[in-house]
Amino acid sequence: MKRFAVIAAVTVVAWFVFQALIPRGTPAGIVLQGVILGGLNALLAIGIVLVYRTNRIVNFAQGELGGTAAVFFVLLNTVAGVPFVLAAIAGLIVSMVLSALVDIVVIRRFESSSRLLPTVATIGIAQLFGFTTLLLPTWFGRVPSTKDFQSPLSRFTFTVNPLPFDGNGVLVLVVVAGVSIGLARFMQTRYGIGIRATAENPERAALVGVPTRRLSTIVWALAGLLAGMATMLQAPIVGLTLGSLIGPALLLRALAAAVVGRMHSLPATVATAIGLGVFEQAVYWAYGRTAIVDLLLVVVILGGLFLQRGRVTRAERGGAGAFQGVTQVRPIPGELSGLPEVRWGRVALGGAVAAIVIVVPLTVGVSRASLLAVVAIYAIVALSMVVLTGWSGQISLGQFALVGVGAGFGGSATQGGQDFVVAILVGMFAGMLAAILLGLPALRLTGFYLAVTTLAFAVATHSWLLGQAWARPEGVIPRPMLFGRWDLESEHTYYFLCLGVLALTILMLRGLRNSRVGRAIVAVRDNPEAAQAYGIKAVLAKLAAFAISGGIAGVAGALLVHQQHGLQPAQYSPAESLQAFAMTVIGGLGSVPGALAGAIYVKGSQNILQGGYALLATGLGMTLILLVLPQGLGSLLFRLRDLALRSVAHRRGIVVASLLEDRRVDEPERAVDDVSFEDVMAVPPDLERATS
Repeated sequence: MKRFAVIAAVTVVAWFVFQALIPRGTPAGIVLQGVILGGLNALLAIGIVLVYRTNRIVNFAQGELGGTAAVFFVLLNTVAGVPFVLAAIAGLIVSMVLSALVDIVVIRRFESSSRLLPTVATIGIAQLFGFTTLLLPTWFGRVPSTKDFQSPLSRFTFTVNPLPFDGNGVLVLVVVAGVSIGLARFMQTRYGIGIRATAENPERAALVGVPTRRLSTIVWALAGLLAGMATMLQAPIVGLTLGSLIGPALLLRALAAAVVGRMHSLPATVATAIGLGVFEQAVYWAYGRTAIVDLLLVVVILGGLFLQRGRVTRAERGGAGAFQGVTQVRPIPGELSGLPEVRWGRVALGGAVAAIVIVVPLTVGVSRASLLAVVAIYAIVALSMVVLTGWSGQISLGQFALVGVGAGFGGSATQGGQDFVVAILVGMFAGMLAAILLGLPALRLTGFYLAVTTLAFAVATHSWLLGQAWARPEGVIPRPMLFGRWDLESEHTYYFLCLGVLALTILMLRGLRNSRVGRAIVAVRDNPEAAQAYGIKAVLAKLAAFAISGGIAGVAGALLVHQQHGLQPAQYSPAESLQAFAMTVIGGLGSVPGALAGAIYVKGSQNILQGGYALLATGLGMTLILLVLPQGLGSLLFRLRDLALRSVAHRRGIVVASLLEDRRVDEPERAVDDVSFEDVMAVPPDLERATS
């Protein structure tokens, strides 16, 4: 109670200070508008909190799920002619059923897995819902104009200076109040008690007979109901543009409220969402833009997290630790690596890859060469994620914001007349500095909390930082001469430049992984306490991972801004950061080849498929890969390699125990895989005689 009193007092003081600073004050109508829009965000935030308390995952599909239900509802009413109330009921049922199916079909498959996997799966599911949202109008036959969608309550109007309102806003207030009271009562029932028990210790709750699976499905259905309510109530108030997505920026408002509520307290979550809504509308009333709100959201999230530092529960610590489990790639066994067929196989494979990346681009046109250069740049971004997420275990959803920082300052260096190499170095150091600043919260925050913080950084960079004149170049950016001698305007030449930078990055990472710095980063990820006992400074190791990752991302940004001949903030949106994280997980968190495979898959599908079908390819592909190959496409490549190595070992008469403990024998012996259970359990003859 004391803590809430302090927060309330600070909020009131901050409000009066804000009122004194803004030029025109905040009329009552602006406050009411903020309460209404904040209430819509509160409904989304409550669903996020309920899912997190039950499954310890952050549901990034919450917004897009509601968007699908809202579009279905609007199309039923405006195109199919279904009465408003029946269409609304159908939309809510759809949102509940879809959300419950997500739990039954996808989330349950990850019950014993790292909490990272189902969280990333929700990113893929969000893309699937986004595809459905984009395609629903075409399935209904036509796209109506829903900018001014009206409900039966729209005819009841009134004015609160200076804005007009109608019955839809009143309905939002009633629904938010009813949901808050209803959930408070629900959490006192046996189902609510079971949810709290599951959130605290799922294993113990299952042992005492709590139906954890059924409760999980109920919670997901409730979250879907709340998501549908939020977006359907929004349609007649601010409109609903068909063919567009909810996006991370709007989802961030709900996430910020949930984080300040410690992903636990529903009253604090609702109050924060409404407070942020009022603040955003007041800023818009005073200044006519809300980009600064995105920047302040970062401060709000960080402030909320540091205020609750030390209040992390045992279950939350367990969820944070789950992010550290990244399977390392086994090297080729020493006794096999020297065999002629293995050596020549590696040479042949390397030659084939070199032929593809060098010879094939020479045979394509200018547009294809430009596309291949973009794929190479995205592969560099994926490598930066290998260092940060694969080696260090830090979950960053703002990686493309670092790419944008490198692009902005690298492009500005070129417009200042600098050589291309200088522009690349400027982008690299800008990315490193931004990454270090972004990494400072990682010294105190872990797991999902850091993920939400980095997503807030991505939104703020896109909407505010890249809009500042000092952080971005203006107009067309020509490609400068390389070392003052080589012209880079040719798309084929620029592709080979990007390919060379990619190759240098791969070589650098191979050396870094085997160095003291690389081993220290991985050691801190696996066991921070043991690493510190051996004299490794965990703080420096974490910041080193952020700095290296940010430097690589900054180089990619400098390459991209010159490849595109300019900086468009839409190219560095938060959605691209989610894609960068997703393509690394698709390829494999712990391997360089896996990251390259993920970049080729994600970026290739985006360029081959057009419109919503690109979302279908990446969303469905991400979800299926996580279900079938949790370690990513890279694990499939290494499984094929191990299969070939086992064949070589069998022909050579070398016993290979899972390619980890091999020994050479003079006489062919049965492979370990051929030993039967009876052979393993048989009693040795000497022991049998001794006991008889």
